[in-house]
Amino acid sequence: MSGAIPGLSPTAPVPHSPQINSPATRALSPIRAVPRNLENDEGGDQGTVDTQRTCVPAIRHHYRRRVDYHNAEKRLTLQIKAICRRLCDGDKDDAGKLYKAMMGGQGAEDAQRLVVSPLIALSACEPLLQARDIVEQFRKDEEKVLTKLGKTLPVWAWCEEIRGVGPLSLAQIIGETGDLFLYANPGKVWKRLGLAPFNGRACSTWRMQGGATADDWVEMGYSPVRRSVAFNVGECFIKAGGKYKEIYDEKKAEYLEREWCGKCHPKGETEPREHCTPAHAHNRAHRYMVKKFIKHLWQEWRK
Repeated sequence: MSGAIPGLSPTAPVPHSPQINSPATRALSPIRAVPRNLENDEGGDQGTVDTQRTCVPAIRHHYRRRVDYHNAEKRLTLQIKAICRRLCDGDKDDAGKLYKAMMGGQGAEDAQRLVVSPLIALSACEPLLQARDIVEQFRKDEEKVLTKLGKTLPVWAWCEEIRGVGPLSLAQIIGETGDLFLYANPGKVWKRLGLAPFNGRACSTWRMQGGATADDWVEMGYSPVRRSVAFNVGECFIKAGGKYKEIYDEKKAEYLEREWCGKCHPKGETEPREHCTPAHAHNRAHRYMVKKFIKHLWQEWRK
């Protein structure tokens, strides 16, 4: 396949992206409820409950917008990849290589072996690529606002000393949970974030293996999006090290020494085992570590 697609110019300029902190956007945003001294980084009494609670509505508002933009980015990416598959007559491998070449992820030699020229793919995907660039900028602007707001929370003084958690991660957790004063105990926060078990199994396990009724799902209140926020926090702990990584290592070693749970198997095996698989031990230790952090966060928030 060769030749340019009529009506599309690969050199068309990308429309200007309005700034998130423009006067019109700020006038419509709950961030105006945050004291002016916090917006301008002038300090102030950040240790009061009132300060903490006035920041939460702004965090939740900007977090929702960040999620909206992130979802739009993913949909545009999927549509771009679908166009690549169509150009490659449905061949997923060639489509993946074409997408990487189009985005500059492969060398010139690999690009020359493709049946479809990356330039043709760029022309076909140009409007979607431009739209994704604009949405991506909006998402990044929202993340900058969330980072600033995360630092205004009094609990940030405690989080700042922990390796693996930043102001954006803290803002994402509060964006999903809201004011932690509204939760009577840590278990309710665990349930909100999909960390609490249901009838002896993790909610994510019920989701993958099935068996739960519609009423069960209502009682669980499980959301994969909220669970992913907690999961990503745990991944950062493991990569960064620190005291929560030590908690993870200790629990993983403990789970590896326990008797087999009777459920986990290596892929393709069905025979009984002496101990649980390393993957199962990792997942359990990972969940334990994140729950421990959420409990500590809940305690610090209420001080």
